Amino acid sequence: MLHEGNRPVDSALPPPPPPPPTDEELFTPSPEAREAMLKLLAIIRRSRGTEALLRAPLLAPIPDHFPDRWSGDVLSVRRVVRRLAHYAGLNLERVRVRPWRADADGNLPAGGPAVAAEGNVWFRGVDADGTLNFGVDVQQVDNPELTASASARAVAHAWLASAEPAIRVDASRLQLAIDVTTAVLGFGVL
Repeated sequence: MLHEGNRPVDSALPPPPPPPPTDEELFTPSPEAREAMLKLLAIIRRSRGTEALLRAPLLAPIPDHFPDRWSGDVLSVRRVVRRLAHYAGLNLERVRVRPWRADADGNLPAGGPAVAAEGNVWFRGVDADGTLNFGVDVQQVDNPELTASASARAVAHAWLASAEPAIRVDASRLQLAIDVTTAVLGFGVL
């Protein structure tokens, strides 16, 4: 038996687990993440102006903000994406939503999400003519809450990608940038 100070220590036992994180540790971004968020907010302000940070309404998944008919199909998803794109000030004539179908293993075909999709809707990129391309997984169109949340993130991604001047984000910070942009656009509750 090993001894530590005056008490015996059984070396066969693993050390006790660390205490669980506090609420503050769970919900407070790291200093590095906070710095990255502040830098992104400064970039957005320089690119889009202070007004972009101040004018966005705080949207909620309620009929006042989403009055469109919901029937659980691709057209319903298209309406949600277009409504959010309108709220974000994007050109609706340049919004295209394309249905995709995953294979038996859940993989989308080539041309699917450019980044890890967190739901049934994702931003696919900007064409040379400025068209904003969105994809929707046709096998997951029946959930309006999932659609609103995933569409909010996809539209935030499109907003970043279509900014003039362009807002460029390192791939390692893209998800954080989308999170911040979602809040800037007033989509944070979705």
